[in-house]
Amino acid sequence: MRCVVCDDKQMADTSCSSADKANVVRSQLLAAGVAGSSSADPLLVALGKQGMALCLIDSEDFELAVPHTLFSETLLEAETVLELKESARCPGTIGRVVGTGTAEAATAAAVRGMSKGDLSDAAMLGSELSVSLRKHGLPVTAQWLASNLEKQEQL
Repeated sequence: MRCVVCDDKQMADTSCSSADKANVVRSQLLAAGVAGSSSADPLLVALGKQGMALCLIDSEDFELAVPHTLFSETLLEAETVLELKESARCPGTIGRVVGTGTAEAATAAAVRGMSKGDLSDAAMLGSELSVSLRKHGLPVTAQWLASNLEKQEQL
């Protein structure tokens, strides 16, 4: 997959709107002569038509924006491995965690003994899921999961 990388300080500026950030990227693409960047389509649609994704680098992290058109059997496949279900009694918190596909057994093992309060504690939930996913031979790539595990291993 081809990817456009934007390492511009404006991407980390929270006062800059998403539309303004898209315009910054679009103007940089135009200046670089990237095909399709002058399109009237929204930025990700225009990039998707060219078979490209967008990687934004802000002050701390990388954000990969993949246009929906790139998700196909020939290019990319997506699999939901965890569903964090919102609590009906306490909206805005996690009420249930469901693993799907390859992560079903690992998720069930992790949350089996957890209370509702533990499920809403991101650090506790992340640690338990990280350990269980790795025990089941699954890679942990989500940063909020992996960072908790690494902190525990350092102790």
